[in-house]
Amino acid sequence: MRREDVAALLPIIKAWGEGKEIQYFNSITKTWGNIGVDNPSFTMPDDKYRIAPEKKKGWINIYKNSTGCDATGGYIYQSKEAADMTPTSFDRVACIEIEYEEGQGL
Repeated sequence: MRREDVAALLPIIKAWGEGKEIQYFNSITKTWGNIGVDNPSFTMPDDKYRIAPEKKKGWINIYKNSTGCDATGGYIYQSKEAADMTPTSFDRVACIEIEYEEGQGL
């Protein structure tokens, strides 16, 4: 391993030491997966590793719109209480907790 490789991997290794989830890029499936081991070797090139994106939680309101179809209000609330306090002229049919990662599904 070259010094440049160590310098590039250092933030990843530090994050792993702090208990953060580390992911590797699978070149065959073209997806990121969790390392999932207690003693990773970090032998792949540094661009094949990343700190796993932070999972976020929030609440969305579902409404029956003027055509009778279900639609979201287009906003993610930090709490159910905040979602419950949102005034609207549409009939709310559900308030749903969601979990997501930034960029998911794009």
